[in-house]
Amino acid sequence: MVHAEVPEENDVLRTLRPDLIGDRALTLEVKPWKALHGAFVALMYIGIPGGETVRTQRLHPTLAVVREEGGALSLVARVETEEPRCRELPPDQTELELNLDGGDCPAMHLDLAPYRISPTETALGLRTKTHEVFPAGESEAEKLTLFRILGHTLKPIFSAEMMYSDEQRGPGDLTTSESTLQVSEQKTSGYFDLVLVETTRSEKIFDTNYSRTKRTQRRFSWQGGRYVPTRR
Repeated sequence: MVHAEVPEENDVLRTLRPDLIGDRALTLEVKPWKALHGAFVALMYIGIPGGETVRTQRLHPTLAVVREEGGALSLVARVETEEPRCRELPPDQTELELNLDGGDCPAMHLDLAPYRISPTETALGLRTKTHEVFPAGESEAEKLTLFRILGHTLKPIFSAEMMYSDEQRGPGDLTTSESTLQVSEQKTSGYFDLVLVETTRSEKIFDTNYSRTKRTQRRFSWQGGRYVPTRR
């Protein structure tokens, strides 16, 4: 099945946030979503380098599903993500001076792998990546959050760290971890379980002969409208 062409940026913004049309700091990612005929997933957020002042009402990353019908776009579902660095300031402040030390939103991108959580439902993913620099080293992390359509809302149903690295320059320790998410054939309450496979490596920067690798698995099952860790 051939999917419709990705709509123009301004057409998406007219449907979701017309006030952001022409905003030079806007990051907008739009991808076709094969799980729903004629649908597209849109991610938009403000990314500004340090030293600029922005209106706080712009600092709400939005994830949305839109659908093209009869040559026009309509909203299917949306959610404003709760990223701590993109939160609105107190009511008495209307502008935010973004700093070079991480005052802006983390990097984000869509993950539309076929996370088929039930025979009739596919979740969509959002990945957020952060990078921290501190006196003794630096760290980087990536988180995956899965959402399902519930009414006109995208509801978060799963969240886990998918990548992490931590470098401690003093002792010369380097720890990295990478994870993959698998959809199990086993079901709980009608939804497929999820299995997170994590590989963690510990190394010494000043000792190339030192290396330790550990692999673990964690299972998540459906409970109360979302995925929770299980011992099974």
